[in-house]
Amino acid sequence: MQIMIISDVPDPPGKPLLMGFTSRSVNLSWAPSFDTHHSPVVNYIIHTRVGENGEWDTYNGIATLDNKTNYYVDKLQPFTVYSFRILAVNSIGTSQPGKESYYMVTLREENMSYNLIAF
Repeated sequence: MQIMIISDVPDPPGKPLLMGFTSRSVNLSWAPSFDTHHSPVVNYIIHTRVGENGEWDTYNGIATLDNKTNYYVDKLQPFTVYSFRILAVNSIGTSQPGKESYYMVTLREENMSYNLIAF
């Protein structure tokens, strides 16, 4: 009897948690994929969405350099609503996106003027 091991893309990782943030950055942490389907996760891709009804920025996903389950995202805009989702990557391909984070608002910066927009 021969046992076949079938590899596939990993399961989606867990929902990102916001471990801290500033006016222009956020520290994210998430649970790894439950099942990597016999091919270890090599890195993750972070998608960002601006606003509660914005589109996911899938074109400019942030690729992590390793398989650690935390990441410091910078170059964000002050006083802006963001959410994040994570995808896991192994040698077979990329998982489906995990659940999105809760919405967060980056901090204001002093001495900045804001144009208020009604939503």
